Amino acid sequence: MRAYKILRWMAWCITVGLILAACLPQNTSSSVAHPNITPTSDSDHPFAAASNNSEQKDWSGEIYFLLSTPSPPFTYHCIRLPIDCLLNSTCQSPDILRGFPTNYTPFAPLSWAPDGERALVLNPNGSQLLVFDPQKGTFHTLIDDIAMTTGRIMWSPNGQWVAVSVQDAEPYKSHVVLIDPDNGTKHALEGFESQMQLPVGWLNERELLVLVEKYRPIREGDFLKQEVSEAKMYKVNVWNNRWVELGQDKNWIGSTPVLSPDKSELAFTTDGKKHLLVVMRLDGMKENILGAYGIQPVWSPDGKEIATYRRISEDQIEVYVVHSDGTFPRVVFHGEGAFANVVWLPDSKRLLILDTSDVRETTSLFVVDVTGGKPRPLSVPGLDADSSRISWLSVRPPTKP
Repeated sequence: MRAYKILRWMAWCITVGLILAACLPQNTSSSVAHPNITPTSDSDHPFAAASNNSEQKDWSGEIYFLLSTPSPPFTYHCIRLPIDCLLNSTCQSPDILRGFPTNYTPFAPLSWAPDGERALVLNPNGSQLLVFDPQKGTFHTLIDDIAMTTGRIMWSPNGQWVAVSVQDAEPYKSHVVLIDPDNGTKHALEGFESQMQLPVGWLNERELLVLVEKYRPIREGDFLKQEVSEAKMYKVNVWNNRWVELGQDKNWIGSTPVLSPDKSELAFTTDGKKHLLVVMRLDGMKENILGAYGIQPVWSPDGKEIATYRRISEDQIEVYVVHSDGTFPRVVFHGEGAFANVVWLPDSKRLLILDTSDVRETTSLFVVDVTGGKPRPLSVPGLDADSSRISWLSVRPPTKP
């Protein structure tokens, strides 16, 4: 009996000891817990420690960068950051997006669906049209055999179709193709032979603006080259393939017009040394020359202002902003580069400007309040200008509730 009581007492002591051990704080001095990160091809990239929890994050406000090495062999990474932390210099590390092709050739930035829920981008090196899912933070191939003439991808207002220009078998010929972004189904619009067709934008869910350029051969000595002889704008009903000519303008040659957010106006710049900024109303097709200069006009999200840039010398650029009615033209940025990528933030008050000194050379990023104030330089955390440069940037539009 005495031995039995001793055994019961020892069992009770052991049980109490185990309970107390479980409740006491653990000693972590001998080992450190590390997050379980799956190794990827990005393991040697300076942003490899970026968070892999993109599915749990709210990325409703974000900016996307394409990073590349400054010299061959070129490698590319697509990353993203919340806009607020970038502007406030509080970002810790960017998110590296998975599935971006290793053979990518920079052509055009992400093209966002109207609701901001997905984006498309062209990789001409592999004839690929890629879909990006911002919730998963991944790319996948939608079409792997498409020869688009430009990276301009026009989403319909309801997001059910995108319009692109696809190269024909012969040079200087293309046709407009509608693509279902869900499954890659293609539908070619019947149009004009021996001409280039370039989608400009959707007026509504069934009508598409298409710029048609006609080429003619020009002989220079022993060489024969092609030159655009005329440019006409058409309104196309994609449901019945009915084409209606709206007008023609020589200033559209070499400067694809950009449709305003409210679908009522076109912005473009004249072909020549001055590159005058022009706005044309679709209801009258009359030009209004604005007091600004440059190339690649960009409408503000609210449609009230237009930004453009021009090269004023070999290593200097200026960014102009003007009201869409031509009032209040002003220079908002002087840069020491040769090229610029100008992107509006969703508030229509600030611009992001990527100032590039030359092709594949260093880049500098700035934010400027177009209502007043000086441009402010921004830095992407961990970006070393000697090892990486920014090739393009893209801002995701606000998602619909």
